[in-house]
Amino acid sequence: MSIIGMLHNQRKPQKVRKAYACAAVAKMMGVTFFYFTYEDVDFSNRFIHGKVYKDGNWVEEKMPFPDALFNAGSPRTKKERKINQRLKKEIPFTSHSIGNKYSVYKRMVESELFTELLIPSFEIEDPTEVMELIKEYKKIIIKPKKGSKGRELIYMEVENSNSIVWTEKVKEVVLSIEEVTEMLKERFSKKSFILQPFITCKTKHNHPFDFRIHVQKNGEGKWAINAIYPRVGQIGGIVSNIHSGGYRVDLEDFLQEEFSNKGLRILSQLKELALDFPEKFERLYDKSFDELGIDVAIENGHQFKLFEVNWRPGCKYRELETAQYHIEYALFLANRSKNGEFTSH
Repeated sequence: MSIIGMLHNQRKPQKVRKAYACAAVAKMMGVTFFYFTYEDVDFSNRFIHGKVYKDGNWVEEKMPFPDALFNAGSPRTKKERKINQRLKKEIPFTSHSIGNKYSVYKRMVESELFTELLIPSFEIEDPTEVMELIKEYKKIIIKPKKGSKGRELIYMEVENSNSIVWTEKVKEVVLSIEEVTEMLKERFSKKSFILQPFITCKTKHNHPFDFRIHVQKNGEGKWAINAIYPRVGQIGGIVSNIHSGGYRVDLEDFLQEEFSNKGLRILSQLKELALDFPEKFERLYDKSFDELGIDVAIENGHQFKLFEVNWRPGCKYRELETAQYHIEYALFLANRSKNGEFTSH
């Protein structure tokens, strides 16, 4: 019987919804599953102080090193990074980082595999660059290079030659060029940002929306569609991310409501993109991925545009479906490792 471990930063697995989902799926599949943190690893004695879910509780048990590892929490300290590297040399990890937003964009541009899908993106460090680009595009979005969940997005639009509309979430203010410059200086001193021309993607009732495509590797190591769903933001808002006040709706109902007779064609294109994109994307790296969250807009009712690719996308309310893929793929890696096909990254 294979043993699957889940590595996380949170000491208490009961606070990690995905941990319970993985434990439940593993039990149904007859797989031994345990949860642990970086502090729980004992390399000298070759065991891990794990936690196993039994009779409704997480129980501490000494566990052997697993056959495959679902690494759900990244190392945060130098000590954790060392532990992470040692584990990675011995055990197949399911999850690997794709890099920050701009490095992902550069890879995709250089590959020339995604030309029609990409939105021009610029790494910006100085407000002067922003002023030059807003003159060209009129409407822009600025977002953190390492941001997530739609946080800290800034929408800017030219009001006239002396002022700019600045929007964060749903708060809109009109600022002078000088005021915008000062605010950007403050932001840029703390974080790195990227800039993109704004893509208008709104419902008939003026709600921003996009499509989240969640794909995962299955028990055969092949890409499969977990879910495709529209995310709809607040009226007048700039983002549709669920963590920023957006909500998800049924895909087919949404397509029928917004696109009428074009809905079936768009549904087919979304499914095609869901399977075609990860295959091509994975070619850009020398490592394999277990899941991706692909966020796309639809411009002018027919052209898909990529907002971003996410590593470890959220799965709120879909934990069990997502956990099934995690466990099945971990088993796939465990079996390959037993057959001598393990390669550390």
